[in-house]
Amino acid sequence: MTDAARTVFDAVWAAMPDLRCEVRVGRHTMIMAKINRLLVSRENTDMGQMAVPSSIVEFPKVDAPKPNDDTGGISAGESVDVRMVGAAKWQTFRVGDVAQLGTTVVRLTLEAEYA
Repeated sequence: MTDAARTVFDAVWAAMPDLRCEVRVGRHTMIMAKINRLLVSRENTDMGQMAVPSSIVEFPKVDAPKPNDDTGGISAGESVDVRMVGAAKWQTFRVGDVAQLGTTVVRLTLEAEYA
């Protein structure tokens, strides 16, 4: 039985190379990942200026640090680094939410750290 989430992931991966990225969690790097969007804007809050992204990253669960875990071994509040394909600089984010799509794809919703 084919997992629809993985079928969609593979189709988008193949058709849209501009969405490809790498995700690093600690020492573990997932090179087959895609980012739905990455927009970083600065907003003034009562706690100071904050960089606020609107970001969602997806990758195959088999590439996760702990592939047998439902969330790939990644939990909310953890720091991850993201680098777009062809970029030299990693950007650090905090995981806001972790979800499993189907049985084979993990989705991370990312939040920025305070600037």
